[in-house]
Amino acid sequence: MKFGIIFIVGFIALCNVGCMFKGSLSHMASSSIGCAPSEITIKKNRYGFINEAYSYVAECRGRTYYCTTSNFAGTTANTKCALSMP
Repeated sequence: MKFGIIFIVGFIALCNVGCMFKGSLSHMASSSIGCAPSEITIKKNRYGFINEAYSYVAECRGRTYYCTTSNFAGTTANTKCALSMP
């Protein structure tokens, strides 16, 4: 029973961290995309526990970008985005 409660609390905490981080992803992608963070919509946010990287889809001004943000060291992160082909 204790394990179940700990698992549920941990899962909820991870979900909340993911939701809070979405806003930060738009800030990180803005320099690669060339749009203001307020113009960027983040979709399909996935976190890889092995490589410690977020993969996500960023949309701005009718264009779709596939992005990866990794190497978190304090406030530094490496973000790369590629424009989706039509």
